[in-house]
Amino acid sequence: MFKKKIKKQTTNLLSILLAGLVLVGGYYFPQLSENLSQADQATYYTNDSKASQDTPSQELSSSVLTDEVKSQLGQEIEWNQAGAFTINGNKTNLKADVASLPYANNQTKKVNGQLIPTVANALLAKSTRQYKDREQTGQGRTDWRPAGWHQVQGLPGEYDHAVDRGHLLGYAITGGLSGFDASSSNPENIAVQTAWSNQADDKWSDEH
Repeated sequence: MFKKKIKKQTTNLLSILLAGLVLVGGYYFPQLSENLSQADQATYYTNDSKASQDTPSQELSSSVLTDEVKSQLGQEIEWNQAGAFTINGNKTNLKADVASLPYANNQTKKVNGQLIPTVANALLAKSTRQYKDREQTGQGRTDWRPAGWHQVQGLPGEYDHAVDRGHLLGYAITGGLSGFDASSSNPENIAVQTAWSNQADDKWSDEH
């Protein structure tokens, strides 16, 4: 009789402990699962730009200014209030009085089997300027897409799409250079570029 009573009390105690664990677990487990789920998610850079803004915020623009980039740009880097930076007071030490014919060339590299332009060098003159429309010169738009092309349409604000085909050396200034492909389908001269930076809103172009 005594042993049965002890066994019954032990069973009741275990039942109470088990019920308590279930209650505690029911409270903490969802929170733990939520925390683990959040920890598993990738962390992305966020900024204070709004979808309705026509130009990137200073915070977003500064996100690409790594120490390596800054070391190449120099000490005088000034935010221009328009989504970009002015370097060295917009002055250059480039000497243009050289005895050379106009030229243009691009350096490239391969990434995941795709050709990507990295550096463009050119010496241009009034003779390389192109005033004709692309279609007139046979360098009009095609369906070709540069490496890294991920288009997004239907965006709010000034620009309704995310990216454009960006020229390292623009059609307007190199389209008249014999032997150079200034079209929008030259993989050595075209890279993915944001619509904003490629189209450059007129009001900012005039003021800055």
